[in-house]
Amino acid sequence: RGKTDHEYATGISYALTPRLRVGFESKGNYSTEKFALGPTVSYSFKKAFIALGTVFGLNERTNDLQTRIIFGILF
Repeated sequence: RGKTDHEYATGISYALTPRLRVGFESKGNYSTEKFALGPTVSYSFKKAFIALGTVFGLNERTNDLQTRIIFGILF
C-alpha cells in the first residue's frame, strides 16, 4: 500500500493598495516533519495576478530556502 503524507499550506496577507499585498505563508509536512515560513508579495492585474514567496526552513529536515512564483489567470 502507498504511504500517506499529511501536508499543509496556509498564509495571511495585508493589502497595501487595492492591487499590492504583502504577507506570510507557512507550509509543511507532518509525515516527514518538514516546516517552513516566509514572506510573500503579490500584485493583481485586471484578469491575472502574480505572487512571489520565499520560505525558510524551520528545522534541519527542511531545505534552508525555497522560492516560488505563482502566476494566475482569472476567468
